[in-house]
Amino acid sequence: LFAKPGTAANNRWYFDSKGNILGLLVQSYVYLDRRTQKVVHRTIPVPRVPQDVKWLSTAADGRIYGGPPLGQNLFSYDPAKRLLTSYDQVVDRTGEIYYSIDVDGKIYSIAYAEAGLSIFDPHRPWQPGEKPSSNPRAIAYLIGSKLQNRPVAGIHRGPMGLLYIGTQLDYGLLGGAISVF
Repeated sequence: LFAKPGTAANNRWYFDSKGNILGLLVQSYVYLDRRTQKVVHRTIPVPRVPQDVKWLSTAADGRIYGGPPLGQNLFSYDPAKRLLTSYDQVVDRTGEIYYSIDVDGKIYSIAYAEAGLSIFDPHRPWQPGEKPSSNPRAIAYLIGSKLQNRPVAGIHRGPMGLLYIGTQLDYGLLGGAISVF
């Protein structure tokens, strides 16, 4: 049943008095009417409040990408057009995006929790998920059995065009890792 409406932040699904399902995202929500099986995706109808900026990264097309210290979302700013675009939740987890980089016109992001790696093509329609056609699309969660949870060192492009992601262990544990994608 939860697969029908799609993603919700960290599986935050709620039932109303009629058994319909509400799934919360960062700036929007999905609603499934169980009787009709109709799924509605709507923006939360309140003005977006200003947020602090945790990180910034430039893209080859001149846009600047960034993200807040909390929330699984990001924004882009086009200085030439003076256009700020705020995107909704990127992957189906709580936490926040620690960093993003442009690789051949696509934005790769690494996020807490579970060190979620995603790819976003800003020239395609917004349709988040884990399907091959999703945009942004969750690629992998690096947490694995070693609990590499928080990507504190961000994501960087290195030799042979590979992505290098530096993570630290879960709370109270010592150590870290470099994952190569």
